[in-house]
Amino acid sequence: GPTYYVWTDWNHYHSRNRGAVVSDTLIAFSGKRSMRFDVLPGDEKFVESDAIVLNQDVPKVVEIGVMVRADRIRLIDVRAINELGDDLPTARPQQPEYSAGGSQLYGSGTFGWRYIRKFVSPRNDQPIKRLRVRLCARGFNAHTLDDGGTRSFCVQSGTVWWDDLRVIERESTPAELAARG
Repeated sequence: GPTYYVWTDWNHYHSRNRGAVVSDTLIAFSGKRSMRFDVLPGDEKFVESDAIVLNQDVPKVVEIGVMVRADRIRLIDVRAINELGDDLPTARPQQPEYSAGGSQLYGSGTFGWRYIRKFVSPRNDQPIKRLRVRLCARGFNAHTLDDGGTRSFCVQSGTVWWDDLRVIERESTPAELAARG
């Protein structure tokens, strides 16, 4: 997909993103495969899902959850946009890494499979007709200097695996969801 920098207003969007986004049959949480991001130093990327039809008649909060595993990654994030391409506002993530406040991003470093989730709400109290989920990753920036003026700890490639993505509208019954298509 397009580079992660463009929509977060970060700075390296003039160059092509490096590193693969592939289906991985070797490592998966459940089933036979996961989606793997190879994130090189200084890169950020995301993939965007096809449109998921919600056809809400009244504005309701939507939960997006996914299993994720990481090896030497700076940050990961889960986001969503509506049918107009507008970023949907989120609540704070429900993970222990969120201790400094601010950006609503997850994780740093290396960790095994964990379930992360975000709750997105309709923009301007308008029901969501369709949404697209964005799975995002950020590599180390390759130029953060330590006290000795070196940066070897930042020049590293990272990998993120994603599996079992779920989009849930908890306030709706199965009958309501079926009636909306």
